[in-house]
Amino acid sequence: MRRVVIGAFVSMDGVMQAPGGPDEDATGGFPFGGWVAPLADTDPVFAEEIGALFGQPYDLLIGRRTYDIFAAHWPFAEGGPDDAIAKQFNRITKYVATRSHDPLTWRGSVAIHDAATDVARLKQEDGPTLVTQGSSDLISTLLAHDLVDEMRVFTFPVLLGRGKKLFNDGAHPHAYRLTHSRVSPNGLICASYVRDGGVKIGSLAQNPPHPVEIARREKVQREGASFRHTNAVATLGVRDVGVAARFYEDTLGLSRTDAEGDEVVVLSSGDTAVNVYRSSYAGTNKATALTWTVDDVEDVVQTLKAKGVTFEHYDLPQTKREGDVHVSGGIKVAWFKDPDGNILSVVNR
Repeated sequence: MRRVVIGAFVSMDGVMQAPGGPDEDATGGFPFGGWVAPLADTDPVFAEEIGALFGQPYDLLIGRRTYDIFAAHWPFAEGGPDDAIAKQFNRITKYVATRSHDPLTWRGSVAIHDAATDVARLKQEDGPTLVTQGSSDLISTLLAHDLVDEMRVFTFPVLLGRGKKLFNDGAHPHAYRLTHSRVSPNGLICASYVRDGGVKIGSLAQNPPHPVEIARREKVQREGASFRHTNAVATLGVRDVGVAARFYEDTLGLSRTDAEGDEVVVLSSGDTAVNVYRSSYAGTNKATALTWTVDDVEDVVQTLKAKGVTFEHYDLPQTKREGDVHVSGGIKVAWFKDPDGNILSVVNR
């Protein structure tokens, strides 16, 4: 069976966008393209660790944007300073997560159109390890669907402040075990982690808690639900999901992370997402909502009701209502409105 290994260059604040050059990926006005290059060309530890990453049999697993970058470079890099890695990349199979059916011209490239399903299938087959490069959106999908076996992270001593990141909300929780690490004299940290079961928790709090701590907990309980540090997701009803998806992807530059046939498309926007779905109420506030993902929908509902919030009730197919919470399979959601009638909702993780 094949394994999936994330190979990622990241800044200290987790940014992985455009490590190789200023023109690599300026999406969102990213101003620091090429932030890896100063160390990559001179750091001996980096060279050795990259050699180890690509020293065993592997195929590449990359997203479409990374494919386009690689396909415009590596086929023409043989005979240059990166001849060895160019020959490897040109020889091996490249699995490319893409929604497009345009031909992939780089020799050995294979399109996969449903990343989660297709990678899960590839993992059941015999073959070399699947190694990612770049491809932040694809990595988010792999982590959300629990398909990652190992992470090899190269952390560079630089703070970038903005850009596409390695980790976003939605990753499947896991503990990881460090299996290898090196620190270069330049401050580059190379670390390898493998899965190590579930997340283990404990407590460093006093037992019994001090009265001041009890008062703090009671204050938090009284204040209840706060979305200050929770990403809000926009949900937009449209008449034609395909037409809308092309607008949000091609015109606005958002990236598709998930889809459910012709009914729903999920797109990433910064650290959050936009859900586009087919609705007969397209273009009205009946089809548009702002959504927060929470751990306990029922608890949030009770807290908001205590603050005077009234919840909406809807008759929906294959959905039952438990109090103010609508339940469909494993999904729980509750809708309410702001003072102007805009629809808001909370949904379970």
